[in-house]
Amino acid sequence: MENNLDSFLEYLSDRLCHENNVSDIIYAFLKSNIAMQTIFSKLFGMEISTETEIIREYPTKYGRPDFVLINNDLKSVLIEIKLFDQKQHFEDYKNIIINGKIIPTLFLLGIEKPTSFPPDSDRWTWIAWSQIIKEIKKINDPLFQALLHYLEKVTKMEKYDAVNMNEPIGLRNLNYMMKDIIRNYKPVSDDIQITFEKTRFSETESGYYYSIKGTKDKEAYIFFGLVYNDWHKGFMLYLEKDSNPYFDNIAKIWDELYKDRQKDYYYRIIKECGVQMPENEQVQFFKSNNNKIEQKEILSNFFEKFNGAIVKELFLD
Repeated sequence: MENNLDSFLEYLSDRLCHENNVSDIIYAFLKSNIAMQTIFSKLFGMEISTETEIIREYPTKYGRPDFVLINNDLKSVLIEIKLFDQKQHFEDYKNIIINGKIIPTLFLLGIEKPTSFPPDSDRWTWIAWSQIIKEIKKINDPLFQALLHYLEKVTKMEKYDAVNMNEPIGLRNLNYMMKDIIRNYKPVSDDIQITFEKTRFSETESGYYYSIKGTKDKEAYIFFGLVYNDWHKGFMLYLEKDSNPYFDNIAKIWDELYKDRQKDYYYRIIKECGVQMPENEQVQFFKSNNNKIEQKEILSNFFEKFNGAIVKELFLD
């Protein structure tokens, strides 16, 4: 039983690794499990029980905080969950009113405390995922041990340096950087979800497949990585027709973006199309091998340009 649970959540962590996914799983535990309610009562300073109203993505004009918890005595707390996203709502969420009152206590649950975190006097309190994990470790229950393995995996922040391909760890740093970019890509709509699908490492490719899913059952399945074969040498985004019902739509979008560029950077054949980072940008990327921030910006701009066009033209119609 325990092994089955471990495997179940282990496989989930490969796909359901984004903040919304983790929040949904925590929500299910909070709604259904007294032990999880006890953990949150201890860490978040409010008695949480089956009588507590637990609201997921509470709608306000300032955004949708991940959790708002309200007790019968109308005491409330707000909890914002973060993994790798750096976008904060410190000022906006301070203005949220529930039952005619400003929420007195706001929590940020994350991996690393952001440098922009407000002072304690500003009603915000920092809680680390490691504190949640520490409490879960104390519970001798197969379900919680499976949850423990899931959280340990999805909250693991891979440390990496600038990409220097002359160093033995250069490719590892590049893979972590690409994964970081996919993980932190935020489409303009909350209805659109980016999901890791699988890794792709071979003699000629190093990267990741991911999917973009939106409303109306639309989906795109794309590879992002470094390609070094006889035809292409550099960073690429490409998709295959057999796994993309909207292949022709996406190919047209990418073709439009590259209509004034050299055709060396865009190709389309019967069952595949792709875009390659322009040579001058690639040269600058590898030249900046001691500047991780500049490298990540170059790679992110390439990734976001072509995925942003897909989202805008295909998913927001």
